[in-house]
Amino acid sequence: MAEFEYRGYRIRMVFERDWRIKIWPPVRPAQIADKIRATPNEGEALCRQRATRAIDRHLSGRDHPARS
Repeated sequence: MAEFEYRGYRIRMVFERDWRIKIWPPVRPAQIADKIRATPNEGEALCRQRATRAIDRHLSGRDHPARS
């Protein structure tokens, strides 16, 4: 189980049949963390890349739906 910090968020990689993440403090509670997964063949590195990309999208505001 690896843990790292990225842009003020602590991210823990967890392996339970596939790679998943846990984020502190919560980023839109559970929504981002539930979406990010990687198969055992894809590996921890790809899951880490997906986690950092999701945090970047969250911080830039691109993951929010368009407001009318």
